[in-house]
Amino acid sequence: MPVWNEKRVQDFVTGLGKGVKGASIEELLGFLLGLALLIFFVLWLQKRSDERKSRMAIERSRALFNSELDNRALPPSAVQLMEDLAYEMSVSSREAEIHRLFQDSSLFDQFARILIQENPDLQRPLRLLKPILGLGHGFSGQMTESTEEIPEETEVFFDVAGHTMAGLVAANHSRGLLVRPHTAPGLDSQQKADFKVGMEGELRWQRKGVFYSAKCRILSLENNAMALDHSEVLQARHRRQFLRTGCNLSATLAGQRIRITDIGGGGFFTPSFPVPRESIRDDQNEIVPSRGEEAKSEASPETDVVYRCSIDLEKMPVHCLAGLVRSDDDGQHFSFRRIRPGDQDRIVQFVLKSERNAQT
Repeated sequence: MPVWNEKRVQDFVTGLGKGVKGASIEELLGFLLGLALLIFFVLWLQKRSDERKSRMAIERSRALFNSELDNRALPPSAVQLMEDLAYEMSVSSREAEIHRLFQDSSLFDQFARILIQENPDLQRPLRLLKPILGLGHGFSGQMTESTEEIPEETEVFFDVAGHTMAGLVAANHSRGLLVRPHTAPGLDSQQKADFKVGMEGELRWQRKGVFYSAKCRILSLENNAMALDHSEVLQARHRRQFLRTGCNLSATLAGQRIRITDIGGGGFFTPSFPVPRESIRDDQNEIVPSRGEEAKSEASPETDVVYRCSIDLEKMPVHCLAGLVRSDDDGQHFSFRRIRPGDQDRIVQFVLKSERNAQT
């Protein structure tokens, strides 16, 4: 049975009424100092732990980096380039990721650009090193600057003295480009007669919406492939900047009726158009847009021969000048050289409307 102790209860109630005795200044300062020391000690331990983890990550990355260098047996010049890339990463406080240079194409490109800015002569060695590491060809965000950047299995066309060979890039290395024709199993007798070692021709290919061409020389002819030398003098003929859609439109091009089967805000495709000799230059009879409103074109300035064109688009025709971009067995690709912005907007709206209708 609990025993009621009135005196103890009264003392307890009286103590509550008087409140708790406050700490002195010395005691408060001592408490705050102890708390500060405790926080400092915890932060110091955390910093040491982070430094140790960072050091271990750097050592691990360096070990993986060195292991990759040993396993790949790269030449001394390539090893030096990789060391230079690793140094740039350490300067950027990313030393714990240097092993990813062998795996991440975008990371390689990022720090390769830094080296190229410091020394432009390193652009070609770095460009050649990238496919050796298995990271693809060329630097992301840049247009192709050399035939050394053409990926394998890319379809190419090689023209010499009126003869064309279509094929795929079988191999691309520093010594040259190996092209395997579509004709099986390799070069036929006619191709061997048309193409001779030492002849120079035009190599054409498409990559990321851009049509390229370059002058290349035949290095050798093998039973199943043709070896071409590299070229760093390229022409970018065409770049798509607009959505394209299939269509069936009538048009008049250079006085001839044609059928357009593919169109976009930057140009169109027609399956059959005999290119006439009577063409006009872009400084004659051109359609001049409103001041300051000249429309963008998909063609580069190198395309200087243009034709008068009138496209039957819905209720009102579109009048423009069109330049021939490329001609192949399927038909001809044209880009708009002069077109009023309002007419170009109508084409864009026509494309968008066609795409919406196709999805419904």
